[in-house]
Amino acid sequence: MINKLKFGVSTFLSGLKDFEKFFEQAKKFPINYLEFKTDPPNFFPPDLKNKDIQEIKEKLKSRKLKSSVHSPIYDINIGSLNQKIRDASVESILESLEFARKIDAGVLVIHGGNLPGDFPITFIPEAREMLISSLQKLLGKAKEYKIVLGLENSPRGRNHQLVKQKEEHLSIIEKVDSSNLKVVLDTGHANVYGLPLEDYLKSVSKYLCEIHLHNNDGKKDTHQSLPKGAIDILNLLDLVKELELSAPIILEMDSVEDFKESFDFLMREKILLRK
Repeated sequence: MINKLKFGVSTFLSGLKDFEKFFEQAKKFPINYLEFKTDPPNFFPPDLKNKDIQEIKEKLKSRKLKSSVHSPIYDINIGSLNQKIRDASVESILESLEFARKIDAGVLVIHGGNLPGDFPITFIPEAREMLISSLQKLLGKAKEYKIVLGLENSPRGRNHQLVKQKEEHLSIIEKVDSSNLKVVLDTGHANVYGLPLEDYLKSVSKYLCEIHLHNNDGKKDTHQSLPKGAIDILNLLDLVKELELSAPIILEMDSVEDFKESFDFLMREKILLRK
């Protein structure tokens, strides 16, 4: 049995053609959730046929798994100062929201966008206003579909990220002020900024809808397995239990081998208990 903490895995680069194999391998893991990434060539909504979606839904039901969907992040920027880019980004995320509705997913994860690195940081407030405007547009459908939008903190990159630390995260959530907009805390993303994870977790705990869990060396967002990296995973999970958080913990790694190594670690450390 899984002891209180609820775990899931992300489909990483497992597209529809590899889903059968991935799903069979995922059956070996003690999970409650499966998160679908929707960047092409993964589960890109415009490429999915109704029969594909129905098969996905039936597989989830057969395993009694809940689901969440991660909207596209590549070439997407809902905080763009360019309205055409921003509108196209919102439209793409709405397609993922529709996919989420069709498979009965409870959460759609979204990134908060960025300001190009060549722009002066004085433009960041304006970009955040564009982000808030985009979120408000997305929330119309999210409320109709009874799906939570999970705003995730972004990884370090060349561009100026609009949601990278707790103050920015909380400010946007509180300004929008909707029960359908909550927080996704990505541990690896926060770690490459050198942020104290326990403090971040405590600060956003009342808005939390999901945790993305992976490890890294604090320099690059490498999505390593749980025992490999600088993050004190055990201490962080102890705090999750201490705070009595119910948000699912989604392992985000790049291979089935990394998932296996991570679950073996959780079993060995008695975070998960065998049946």
